[in-house]
Amino acid sequence: MTRKQLKNLRRAQQGELDAVLMYNALADTVTDPADAETFRKLAAEEGRHGSVFFRYTEQIVKPRRTKAVLLPFLYRVLGRKITYRLIAKGEYDAARVYEHLIPAFPEVESIRADEQRHGDTVKALLARHVPVKKRIVRAIILTTGLLALAGCVYFTLSHRRHSRR
Repeated sequence: MTRKQLKNLRRAQQGELDAVLMYNALADTVTDPADAETFRKLAAEEGRHGSVFFRYTEQIVKPRRTKAVLLPFLYRVLGRKITYRLIAKGEYDAARVYEHLIPAFPEVESIRADEQRHGDTVKALLARHVPVKKRIVRAIILTTGLLALAGCVYFTLSHRRHSRR
């Protein structure tokens, strides 16, 4: 195994372990129990992928919490649709990155296929219908927030005009 291959395998191992934390954190954050269950299953698969890469690298890698903090935050702020699209893109990107490892490490082909499937799975979560009642409540909350923000901006701007005189 070359140094470059080892570096790529270690990077892949790191990414898989980071994904375990991320999916478990998302499972604890999302409001839909079906989504939470899906994320827990994906976390378990990512853990198995990490163990495959460990067999190649023979190095213990400590998972980083960056994605485990960032993605739940994005879910709360930006919502389900944008966050899930970002996750799916990350899975598809990982599948492409793993393609070059397959000739030297054939076992990585199954991981590459899993990553592709993970992207499809997360995208499929978006296709599920969100009940109309939830959409209406979200729209009301968003509208209320925007109106409050507009009021604050108006107050600030009018206060500045009066304070300059």
